[in-house]
Amino acid sequence: MTTRTSLTVGLLIVCLTLASVAHSGDRPELYRFAPPYPILPPLFATDQNAPILPHEVLITAHLQVDGQGRVSSLASDSTDGFGLAAYVDGYLRGLAFHPASFAGREIASILPVEVRLRAGDRIPSFSFPVDSTGNAGDGRLYRATFPLNDIALPTVARFPSYFGAPNVDTTAMYRYLLMAVDLDTAGRYVDARTLINAYPAFEAQIMAALLWSEFAPAVVKGEAIPSTIYLLISFFGAVAYPTTIWPPVASDTVNLLENLRIRTYPDRVGLMTPPLPKNHPHDTYGLGPDHPFWRDTVYVQVEIDNRGQARMVGGDRPHAQLRSAVRDVVGSCDFYPALDFEGRPQEYRGRVALEFTGTPNVRIRYLWLP
Repeated sequence: MTTRTSLTVGLLIVCLTLASVAHSGDRPELYRFAPPYPILPPLFATDQNAPILPHEVLITAHLQVDGQGRVSSLASDSTDGFGLAAYVDGYLRGLAFHPASFAGREIASILPVEVRLRAGDRIPSFSFPVDSTGNAGDGRLYRATFPLNDIALPTVARFPSYFGAPNVDTTAMYRYLLMAVDLDTAGRYVDARTLINAYPAFEAQIMAALLWSEFAPAVVKGEAIPSTIYLLISFFGAVAYPTTIWPPVASDTVNLLENLRIRTYPDRVGLMTPPLPKNHPHDTYGLGPDHPFWRDTVYVQVEIDNRGQARMVGGDRPHAQLRSAVRDVVGSCDFYPALDFEGRPQEYRGRVALEFTGTPNVRIRYLWLP
């Protein structure tokens, strides 16, 4: 066995050990850290008056959970200007958790919890990184827990230009490659393999591009470690080829899918990708002459099936003049469906913000996308 082969095999063993997800029925774990999760949270109850909200509000509360699973303190993000954090403070402080563990030892940790309340409602909804059944949901909030607990996830710092010739027919599913890339403690490329190949004609080119890419390693409690990064490269018809160097230069004119053509994950928990908008431009919808040009923001809960078709299932209750406009905008939304790490389409629920700007153009923000 060559020295390079020995190094690769040894590194793979370390990566699989450190980045493995627990067997079915166990809690998710990454780099020996498992976030806390709630013990059968009770129904929400409080004797306080619900805050008066102009629209649906979502905040992130950061809970300090001690080694016994008790909430010792709580802070919320800076976007809460409506008193939602104060409204749920007593409930969150009273929750009991299975404490976080690191290297098999129970430890104190910081836990992000999303709290959402619709205008006119009293009962908020709560989203945890890992729920009481051990499910990490779509994985987004789960992965957000690690940087809060002194674990930096591996990332792509720079990816070179590459060519592609995707089908510009937006009714068809886009092509993509899912690759596992092994990194050493300095973030240098060691090896790669293709896990899903939905675009065979360009696999060799992407493999070559990996040799010229730059990565940042995983850093656990101040120590850089070898790791495996899962790299999803998507070929969208709305992206210009050959591509520019990724990440793109920050600009208001950058195509939404240009930012999302390269995505990375430290593990394969949750979804590989949430739904992505097919329509182009992706972030605006032109109102017809039958609608008044209002200034308002409406938050809508949509359900997107495994074919990418959306329907409204909740959200704000806009005044009568806006209802038909909201229905038109939601009805125009068409998506590529969410996919799991086996490439299978999945159903998905998420929030969309519709910003009516006083002009014919409605700005659309898909709040599950970065």
